[in-house]
Amino acid sequence: MKILVCVDGSEQSVKALHEAANLARGYNTDEITVIHVFVSRRAAYFGEVGFPTSEILAYYRDLEEQEKENSKKILLQAMEILEGMHLKAKTIFRQGHPAATIAQVVEEDGFDLVVMGSRGLGGLKKVLLGSVSNAVLQEVSASVYIVK
Repeated sequence: MKILVCVDGSEQSVKALHEAANLARGYNTDEITVIHVFVSRRAAYFGEVGFPTSEILAYYRDLEEQEKENSKKILLQAMEILEGMHLKAKTIFRQGHPAATIAQVVEEDGFDLVVMGSRGLGGLKKVLLGSVSNAVLQEVSASVYIVK
């Protein structure tokens, strides 16, 4: 069974990692793939400042690079958690819209199961599901296990 677990650094995604590990053991799977989708906020930044100067462009470029490095740390931490549980971990780092990117990876790589938290680091709390988990649930053909 090919398992993909989605992480964003939230407490929910850490819970999802642990659930994915338990599921992997139950299916005698010794490897889990972990994905983190980096969301560029560059367009939002530029909307705040109007027409950007070269100094502003450099500032936001540096800010985005710092955010990418933090995103890569999220994957590294996830890998360490899984390896600490004696599971192999493969990581995927992508940039784009989270739900669409996850759905694309699921379909391209033929994952059987997607494990993710019910809510991530988004600003607004949804009544039942976060917007990304809800969109993934609707878009993929694989089974989706949502962890609360």
